[in-house]
Amino acid sequence: MTSFDIMVMSAELQKLIGSYVEKIYQPQTNRLHFRFNIPGSGKENLIVNLGKWIHLDPAAEPPGKTLSYGMFLRKYLINGKVIRIQQRKFDRIVEFTIDRRSEFQLVLEMFGKGNVILIKDGMILQPLHSKSWSGRELRAHKEYGFPPERTDAPRLSQEEVLSIITSSEKDLVRALAVDVNLGGVYAEELCYRTGMDKNVPAKDLEKEVADSLLAAFAALLDEISHPTPTVVFDENVPADVLPIGLRKYEGLRQEERETFSEAISEYLEGQPKEIKDERVAKLERRRKQQEEALQKHKEKAVESHEIANFMYTHYELMDGAIQTLRSEESPSGVELLSRDPKRKAAVIRLEGREIEVHFEEDLNANAQRYYVREKTAKSKIRSLGSRIEETERELELADKRKEKEVEKREPTKGLWVDRFRWFLSSEEFLVLGGRDAKSNEKVVKKHLEPGDRYIHADMSGAPSIVVKKGSEAGEDTLREACQFALSFSKAWSKGLASGSAYWVNPEQVSKRAESGEYLPRGGFMIRGRRNYVHKLPLEVAVGEISYEGARKIVCGPPEAVKRHSESVFIFAPGRENPNKVAKDLSEHYNVPIEEVLRILPPGGLERTSPA
Repeated sequence: MTSFDIMVMSAELQKLIGSYVEKIYQPQTNRLHFRFNIPGSGKENLIVNLGKWIHLDPAAEPPGKTLSYGMFLRKYLINGKVIRIQQRKFDRIVEFTIDRRSEFQLVLEMFGKGNVILIKDGMILQPLHSKSWSGRELRAHKEYGFPPERTDAPRLSQEEVLSIITSSEKDLVRALAVDVNLGGVYAEELCYRTGMDKNVPAKDLEKEVADSLLAAFAALLDEISHPTPTVVFDENVPADVLPIGLRKYEGLRQEERETFSEAISEYLEGQPKEIKDERVAKLERRRKQQEEALQKHKEKAVESHEIANFMYTHYELMDGAIQTLRSEESPSGVELLSRDPKRKAAVIRLEGREIEVHFEEDLNANAQRYYVREKTAKSKIRSLGSRIEETERELELADKRKEKEVEKREPTKGLWVDRFRWFLSSEEFLVLGGRDAKSNEKVVKKHLEPGDRYIHADMSGAPSIVVKKGSEAGEDTLREACQFALSFSKAWSKGLASGSAYWVNPEQVSKRAESGEYLPRGGFMIRGRRNYVHKLPLEVAVGEISYEGARKIVCGPPEAVKRHSESVFIFAPGRENPNKVAKDLSEHYNVPIEEVLRILPPGGLERTSPA
């Protein structure tokens, strides 16, 4: 959509002011479906295809699924009241202001590949796609800034338009499209209406030509301010959709519609469906052929079994027919359909059933032939079943490869703390933990300093945990660090509900074993009194935080993560596959699945709640 399209659509969207957000769906990453309840008017659907289209469609059916960002928006916006909708100056941005106890801004950026950003008090709660530029950053907990302003074409005076054109180094059509910010469609339309060569240098315009261009510019703005939504047809196929009719399409059929949304819906419905990936299409054809063959063999197995049984049920009649055929006479009691002397076989019909018999063999041998056919068909059924399963696996892999090609998620910025397990406590203290025996050694030898605290779960196989500046920390931080140590111990994979951990001072931790004892790599000797914390729940939370100026996805004690993140998911030990959990979290936070897997506890999970 052009900036003019957005301007006309924003005017249509004013009917949603005063409505309430009833439903939010996200069937695909870049597609959103909002359902509004308009008091006194009923329901209305807003369809947003980021980077492409935004329009109202009262007949749109609710999608069958909602991805994680749609769930995130529901948390803040469901039952919220729409109090303002506006285009951001003359840019391809639509801003919704929604009141739900607090005011939220939902910004739809329709340029490029598109984006959605939810904002409260000027701060980003979560963008759909986190991105950074030299002068702009779209990250959670960052202040939202609009992109650099472009020329506001509808508000320019004729003198300003003339000044911009004549000072441009571009040709006329590019000066109108880029410098005046009309976009390519309307820049070419102005050249078409005035009969001007679009490739002439803009700065060389003569006064008479400039006056004609400015008059056409004013007329164009007046038409768009009173839109006549138009669908352009090329041989009965919708070729374009516009807020007004354009003269460049004078040779084609142009039909007006009541609203721009109606015109867009009609245009989109008339477009060819997306062409599937050729490999996926080939696999689907193969699967269809295999399933058809499978059905034929199933039918053949059933038929062969029934014929063999039928022959024994009519033993005397069938046996007599076979003997008669052997003597080259016509059998009685059955209908002879065909005879093949070379194969010594014939096809007869009895009670409506066609049966092939080999008349040099007795009835038992003929029946056995059909039992063999049944056995062969069943063998092919098993073989085809395995091949169909293999095709299904290939289709699944092809779909996954396509997903990865469509959306390659960028990892968050790597930091030194990523070598360890880590989180920020609710009191802002950094907590580090080992991932394995090697990093257990490193976290203690390199990072345990005077004034820190050492934490360990009350069981073997737990990580060594260091609370930096722990002597200044309160009970909340020490308890969170103990819960962290327990959650990443073997207690998680055992499915325990709670347990204990302890903390000590740095001088109580030693690598030197007692006489006659042995310390494995990553193990340490604790001397002196241990400060135990009991009844710790095995529970972790995943959330997005900002640390050292970078956006990071962390896993830690729920109270600590909730303190620093707006969007949090809480887990306990369970049976849910970590890969499935990581995939969902990867979509929600828009990071690679490997980055999420790296921070999760070792074992199955159970979602207790999004916090």
